[in-house]
Amino acid sequence: MNEEIEKNNDEKIEVIEDDEILYRCVFYGESYYKIIEKENRIVVSSQAFTDRMMLPSVDRAKLCDFNPYYTQKNQEDGVVRLLTKEIRLLQVDHKNSKDKTEFCYAIDVVYRPLPDNFAHSQIESSPAYQNKGAFRRLLERLSRLVKQEDWEIKPHGLR
Repeated sequence: MNEEIEKNNDEKIEVIEDDEILYRCVFYGESYYKIIEKENRIVVSSQAFTDRMMLPSVDRAKLCDFNPYYTQKNQEDGVVRLLTKEIRLLQVDHKNSKDKTEFCYAIDVVYRPLPDNFAHSQIESSPAYQNKGAFRRLLERLSRLVKQEDWEIKPHGLR
């Protein structure tokens, strides 16, 4: 079972286990993935993980009955599978003005249910990003995590 951590106000936060499967919707369109026809595969773009608040959303597969269609926003969109542990192992550094690494952000997947999406979680950093460059590096690393076999639903036209 999942651990629970108590906050000061006695509210409990459920910790997502390392082996938990997550789903991410990949919107339909050229800026979110590229088709490598020679290799017959789809490569996810870093733009597939972008978020204006710098908190990319994912859904916990077990809370949506392992149904990737729960995560799909529109029929044309695709859905990829990620593993919590792989996200937590990502290295994202903070660089100073001389391009020297000062520290690494801790990357985590935090359960943040919404009224209309009980499975909703966010990929968060600690501390919060101090610049967009670090967030862009996270997006690049997230896109590299997705392999061909991780497509639960391929984008429209590729199914």
